[in-house]
Amino acid sequence: MKKKEQKHRLKKVGAVLRERMS
Repeated sequence: MKKKEQKHRLKKVGAVLRERMS
């Protein structure tokens, strides 16, 4: 995996976690 792809995935996961928390 490319570093850029990993960062993109982390951002997506972070957004999902935020939605679950709120």
